[in-house]
Amino acid sequence: MPTFRNIGVDVSTGNVRFEPQESIGVGQFAFAERVPFTLANLDQDTSGPNGAGTIDVIAVPQDTDTLFVLSNSLVQGSRRAAVSGDRTDIASGVDFLIRPAILPPSFDLIANPLPILKDVAQQSVIVARITKGRTPGHELQFSVTSSNPALIAQPTVTYTGGTTANISYTPLADVNGTTIITILGVDAGADGVFGGADDGIFEHSFIVSVMAVNDPPVFDLMAEASAKQTDGVTTVVNFVAGLGNGGGTDENSQILDPLVVSATDPSFFLSQPAIDATGTLTFAPNPNKSGSVPVTVMLKDSGGQDNGGVDATTKTFLLNIGPVNDPPSFALIANPNRGAVGLVAGCPAARSQIAIG
Repeated sequence: MPTFRNIGVDVSTGNVRFEPQESIGVGQFAFAERVPFTLANLDQDTSGPNGAGTIDVIAVPQDTDTLFVLSNSLVQGSRRAAVSGDRTDIASGVDFLIRPAILPPSFDLIANPLPILKDVAQQSVIVARITKGRTPGHELQFSVTSSNPALIAQPTVTYTGGTTANISYTPLADVNGTTIITILGVDAGADGVFGGADDGIFEHSFIVSVMAVNDPPVFDLMAEASAKQTDGVTTVVNFVAGLGNGGGTDENSQILDPLVVSATDPSFFLSQPAIDATGTLTFAPNPNKSGSVPVTVMLKDSGGQDNGGVDATTKTFLLNIGPVNDPPSFALIANPNRGAVGLVAGCPAARSQIAIG
């Protein structure tokens, strides 16, 4: 019985192609005669996938007048070639399994995009020149994954047919690092059903790098503080709270500088305002001045300003110095002349009589 060799798949139709091999049975013979044959759906059956007919084979060995017809039909999911001709006494039918050709889709490779900064908005990458594995088949299905969900959790892909798709992704807040994003395209295969063994699959990966950017340090500050001008050294506990590096865990190792406090008019104080590491405000008012003085507080960290980072935060509060009424003052003349009318210094309207004995 002749043996036919599978020479591959017609990429335009997905059909398997055969040619006669110079062999008979399982033995290899270098000078064996070639066997002319043809392929066709001779019996016009519809037992193939989606009602398609199965391919039958007609072969005529050279130097013979014998016609071999291998009628192909489905037998419990496999194929049966029923042999007719003058050798039916040897084999009346042979069952065999046909595995459909797997034809993957294709699309252009995606170059690694340029690094992006931490906390940027949504990014997009175009998938170009998409081609189906089986041209007349279903539309392709795409999926996309991230190897580092702590950086980019859920990338998405949008594809509505045609030759392009769009991948979108957004880094999580306050995180930097790298991740591998993989896009996978699936062709439904010969049976037109996704998820089968004949699905054609093509995938490609690219690397996304997210660069660190220093976030400003943080602290909470009361809106104002108050004291009387005669109060002397004054303290306000917990005036500042919540000191931190800002940003995410990548900034935990940063060091905070001491708070820098400065009044817009230092003359209001005998001891300038200061805030210690516990958040306690200390100052001493000038007893001869009153009013409201803006005071700035600056906190700086060691994160630097690379890539547009911010390493300092400044806030302002009002320090209210309340007035206190001072008593009037005057001075008496110590030794007035005998017989003269004495005046109270500093009080012209006040006069006193001195009796003469």
